[in-house]
Amino acid sequence: MWAAPHSEAPESISDEPAQTGTADPELMQNTSQTVSPNEKSQVERFVEKFNRKDYYHAPRQALYPHVGAVLALVDSTEDDPDKDPEILNYLLGFYWELPRRLGPKWEVGAAWTTMSLGHLNIMRKHIYNEKGALRPFYRYGITMKIDPDEELATSSNFENYLFRVGVGLEDIVKPPRSVRMDLDLAVGAEDIWVIFHYGYSFGW
Repeated sequence: MWAAPHSEAPESISDEPAQTGTADPELMQNTSQTVSPNEKSQVERFVEKFNRKDYYHAPRQALYPHVGAVLALVDSTEDDPDKDPEILNYLLGFYWELPRRLGPKWEVGAAWTTMSLGHLNIMRKHIYNEKGALRPFYRYGITMKIDPDEELATSSNFENYLFRVGVGLEDIVKPPRSVRMDLDLAVGAEDIWVIFHYGYSFGW
């Protein structure tokens, strides 16, 4: 009576080692294929944290020394017999970005040109992507032309004031140092200038 069930028992027992004793090569290959993409995506996510476009660099203030050129479309010195006007002259100057955590920010600056004229500037700067590495911006403000021949009267002469508007781009080289370029248009009662300057901005 018990012989038939007893004789079938070894068959079910012997099947279990056959299933677990050897590894299926195809199963191992499929397992490795499913794991590697996950590991790669984790590495990619880690690298993305250090992507240049994701840098956070928003200093409270910055100093921007620069060199540049002034293209005088209309120049009041053309009517001055003591001066030899030049369509293109060069400048050396700086801007100081006043302390503020985030924009818009105020900038004050000064420059001296090869025409022996000075510029005093106050600008309002609006920055896009302020917490990124590549930061385009636009700005507007007032430039006062300083003519040494006028001495103190230069500040009271309304013809020496120009409305100024411009665009620019700032790119981090190595925090907190950035490369910066500006292109401005300044318009006054007797002058129209196109101004380009380039330099390094140092934030802190």
